[in-house]
Amino acid sequence: MNIAPTIDGLNIVLAGNFNPRIFSPDWFVKQNLLEESDLNEESIEVIHPDICKFQTEWCSFIVSKERFQIESDSAPLIRVSDLVSKVFGEFLVHTPISAFGINRVVHFGVKSEEILN
Repeated sequence: MNIAPTIDGLNIVLAGNFNPRIFSPDWFVKQNLLEESDLNEESIEVIHPDICKFQTEWCSFIVSKERFQIESDSAPLIRVSDLVSKVFGEFLVHTPISAFGINRVVHFGVKSEEILN
């Protein structure tokens, strides 16, 4: 029996030393990492020296001084990895990163414990 996932996503989390103000939607657009069409006025939740939090059409970001997180549930999920690779491999190569995690998030909705097992 095939059960389709109700949630199918990915998040990447980096631990290190970040400047949250750098990671504004405008910066991503200026670097050609995101399209301006991916953003709108409601996309930005907060941009502050301690935290930056915003969403695009296909991913969301939360960046604090110690943590960078991007997540998506929109296919193709490889875009998340590609974006992180470009950000830290091409533009912010001197940013200290102490840990890197890739987390796959999949939830299955089933009607009974029998089906689950």
